[in-house]
Amino acid sequence: MRFFNSPRVPLREGQFIDSAAARFYHEHARRFMMPIYRGLAAEAGKIKHNIKRVLDIGAGSGILEIELAKAHPDWRITGVDISEEMLKIARDSAAGEGLTERIDFLEGKADALPFKDNSYDLVVSNASLHLWANPKKVLQEIGRVTVRGGYCLIWDNLRIPAFYPLFRMVGWGMGMNKAQRKMWLRAIESGYTAGEAKALIKSSALRHAGVTINFKLLELCIKWQKDQQT
Repeated sequence: MRFFNSPRVPLREGQFIDSAAARFYHEHARRFMMPIYRGLAAEAGKIKHNIKRVLDIGAGSGILEIELAKAHPDWRITGVDISEEMLKIARDSAAGEGLTERIDFLEGKADALPFKDNSYDLVVSNASLHLWANPKKVLQEIGRVTVRGGYCLIWDNLRIPAFYPLFRMVGWGMGMNKAQRKMWLRAIESGYTAGEAKALIKSSALRHAGVTINFKLLELCIKWQKDQQT
């Protein structure tokens, strides 16, 4: 029964502050999470809106920014993260792709974004929601910095307790070592179920957002458009 009733186990926000942890996560993301980054970049490309300025909350090592920049040459992208060690990797990665002029990386907190109101046409976030200590405040900040008519896409680990044994086998089958599997499973256990996400969104600044599940990628997907009159 515990597989069906396991409660969410939150993680602290500063999981990847030090250099070793940041490097470990980057290697894991680069090896195992590329389909998710590319899927989110492709989903962003489907939005029918004049997008020029994009913000990624929880930029990590910059993989999503690079995928977005490659797919959309006219977008100017900003990534914000609380870990300067992560951002060092992100800046190096962007430089290696020749994208320094189109991507900015800033240290900052998701619940106190260092940007003016109505600054971004699109706000994205991947694998970060489960780490937010105050998710409603972050969602309020997203609503504040998004332009009228702009969009937000949030993807994160989907918590389905009944699938925990399957997740373990998938991690093993993908070639994750013990430490990688442990990190991934802890991230899943700290994620939200679809029902929990809907309840969170309903009481937030993004209350009209849609919550769906990408079963192919085992991702929780939130999509929101800011009202033109807000």
